[in-house]
Amino acid sequence: MIRKPGQSVVHGTIVVRNYQPSKIKVIIEPWANEYDLLPVEELEIIYSGPNGGLFEIESKPGQVILYGWEGSIVYVKDGFGLPQPFPATPPGPPSRRMETAPKRLSYTFLDLLEKVVRQRCPDLSGPLNSRGILALPKKDLLRIAGSLADERCASGLQPDREPNDRGLQLQKLIDYLQVRVLREDPKKEVPP
Repeated sequence: MIRKPGQSVVHGTIVVRNYQPSKIKVIIEPWANEYDLLPVEELEIIYSGPNGGLFEIESKPGQVILYGWEGSIVYVKDGFGLPQPFPATPPGPPSRRMETAPKRLSYTFLDLLEKVVRQRCPDLSGPLNSRGILALPKKDLLRIAGSLADERCASGLQPDREPNDRGLQLQKLIDYLQVRVLREDPKKEVPP
């Protein structure tokens, strides 16, 4: 576990039980480990980390996503009851999608998204909001993410190739699309 000197530690256990009639997928981020739970099966997750962090749980149809926080360690008990550890979530600048992706798009992000889409994908332009984005087909979302990446390369980098403020905002938009939208159904095929 990674923690600052003098910082207290929090420990806990979460049990995910599948009460659904079909299997569900449990995903543990930022490690991207996936577990399939058949009906009535359970998965025990033990966590430890610096106090002040938040173990985030997101429930969607057919899946549960658990997010560790900076410095946290997660153990998942295997079929024999033995804990299988995950490495500590590294500290440092927000480089993982989980840490950089906004939960919801603010008006600032929506405005930037609209400008980029209007300029680079005019056929998809129009008033966009978080729900409107979620309603777009996956192939259009991929086009938008690609357009955001192109714009980040064109206007989001300083001369030393480090991101400027605009580049950081564009990266957060890309992360939002990839984490919150594109992962909805990772097995779903995307048409060319």
